[in-house]
Amino acid sequence: MRKLSNRVISCLLCLVCMLALFPVQAFAAGAINPNKDVTLTIEYKHNKVPVSNVPFDLYYVASVDAYAEFTLTGDFQNYPVTVNGLTTDAWKALAETLAVYADRDQLKPLDSGKTNAEGKLSFPSKQPSLKPGLYLVIGRKLVQDGYTYTTEPFLVSLPNLDQESDTWTYDVIAAPKHTQTENPPAPSDNTVERRVLKVWKDDIQQSRPKEVIIQLLKDGTVYDTVTLNAANDWRYTWDKLPKYNKDGSKIIWSVVEKELENYTVLITQDGVTFVVTNTYSPDKPTDDTVTRTVLKVWDDKGYESRRPKSVQVTLLQNGTAYDAQVLSESNGWQYTWDKLPKYDKNGIEINWTIREDAVSGYVSSTRQNGFTFVLTNTLDKQKLPQTGVLWWPVPILAVAGLAFLIAGTLSRKKKGHE
Repeated sequence: MRKLSNRVISCLLCLVCMLALFPVQAFAAGAINPNKDVTLTIEYKHNKVPVSNVPFDLYYVASVDAYAEFTLTGDFQNYPVTVNGLTTDAWKALAETLAVYADRDQLKPLDSGKTNAEGKLSFPSKQPSLKPGLYLVIGRKLVQDGYTYTTEPFLVSLPNLDQESDTWTYDVIAAPKHTQTENPPAPSDNTVERRVLKVWKDDIQQSRPKEVIIQLLKDGTVYDTVTLNAANDWRYTWDKLPKYNKDGSKIIWSVVEKELENYTVLITQDGVTFVVTNTYSPDKPTDDTVTRTVLKVWDDKGYESRRPKSVQVTLLQNGTAYDAQVLSESNGWQYTWDKLPKYDKNGIEINWTIREDAVSGYVSSTRQNGFTFVLTNTLDKQKLPQTGVLWWPVPILAVAGLAFLIAGTLSRKKKGHE
């Protein structure tokens, strides 16, 4: 029995030595290199058939840092939008919103071009190079061979994270979503209806303006202007709009809102209705009250599954807990406190700060941007599996295994002599 025990122990130790030789996969994506050039290749096919001559415009919307956080730049920093912490649907809505702004204000694209006979277009096309950042791609309407091709605008991060290899891809390929419609022979009698609906989010009645201005655009050009207010229930309907242009191509109708102070905007389309959502985002307090917003940012691309479903944050008044809120994907990982007192009973200005409950596996940092607390949770890479091979246990385990083998052999010989 003792012989069998010695053999088992020796084999197990040898097996451990062998397992120690296998590398362990680790966090590999690393930081973005902001000085490395990027490229974007568009592949445009309908039912696997390449479509040529589709025009595209490329706009540089935001710069990106090493940790994949965007900062609006150029003309786009003047629009009431945010580009961080968005859901997939919000990114799509943001692309549509920025595309309408770019057309209305006739912004000059950074680069432009058309797809070739293979349905491909590579950027940079006319520029010598492209730098990392967030880009808006607008595909223009194409009427060709009796069909109209309409392309959805989209936003693309260059470089882009490859989920399979967990590395940054600096040469990105995109296949834009589009529709193909057959041009009717006699479109002049066809009309359509379009509606607009205003939605207010995270605000109070007193902060809303008395009215907002909405512009209806026909193929990117202002066609009509209306005013929304409480009297018309913040909505409007356009009847009997033309459906087709004189050349038989289908008209693209869109809306845009004139900028509002202290509000961001997102525009989505539900059937024939444009939904214009304004989210309260004050830049400065008024009177003797203040507003504080907390925004959660996750720095864990490729490891989103490690995130908790929610986190709790506490608002502190001069260091003492004042209110606690739960942040989750359902509220966009943010919350706003309105009408907080600016001064205490002695007339001294209150110091508002934020505290977050510890999140396992993440390192937390806080910075204040105006009246917004930005809580960034960075994945703790030290707690992830290490990269490469752990060699130091090998000689120790090998010697131990050899010792057990020798001891087992000597024990068998000794038993044999006895």
